[in-house]
Amino acid sequence: MHKAIKALALHHLIAQEVQTNKAFNIRRTCSDHPEMALEFYCSNHENVCCRTCSVNTHRTCGKILPIDVAARGIKSSVLLNDVTEDLKGLLKTAEQLVEDRAKNKEKIGKSKATTLQTIVKFKRQLIQVLDELEKKLITEIDETEKKLTKKAELELSDVEIRHKAIIDISEQLEFLTKHGSESHIMMLLNTVRVDISKQENDLKIWSRLTNVLM
Repeated sequence: MHKAIKALALHHLIAQEVQTNKAFNIRRTCSDHPEMALEFYCSNHENVCCRTCSVNTHRTCGKILPIDVAARGIKSSVLLNDVTEDLKGLLKTAEQLVEDRAKNKEKIGKSKATTLQTIVKFKRQLIQVLDELEKKLITEIDETEKKLTKKAELELSDVEIRHKAIIDISEQLEFLTKHGSESHIMMLLNTVRVDISKQENDLKIWSRLTNVLM
């Protein structure tokens, strides 16, 4: 779901007294030219680029700035505010989905108990005639419960992973906003924008799913 998060060497970027063991998901090299560092920001495309891209792809763009220059004032920018608000919204949605899927898993267990009670009552009424049917139904219910429980566990696990990923991004952004350089805030925002958009779309799909009941 997510690319592996590489640990960044932040000892030159963040004050020593506030350093953390958390790995920041910041892309520092060009995806088209992996050997080239991201050094510039194109205002036309609103994206960071390497020296090679600035000459080839962005040669006709109106304004190419060094990242350090382009990142000035980023802590009070609309971009930072928008991303922060998007993360808050995603976090709230993810938390709600975690809660809903946990309740859904609980409902499956309760539904099984209710169904078994119905079967027992039916058995008492026609014990001789429905003895084999009882065994068959119990087996089917057990299998259905296992399948639905497994599905609920997978859904819950997936949502929890997304939830954790959103928290990680939020914590990274909060930490860099307080203690990091503006350049790295800019680079983090550029790195997580696509991921945030994907998470938002995925969580919208999850939100529309109806709870699974037996």
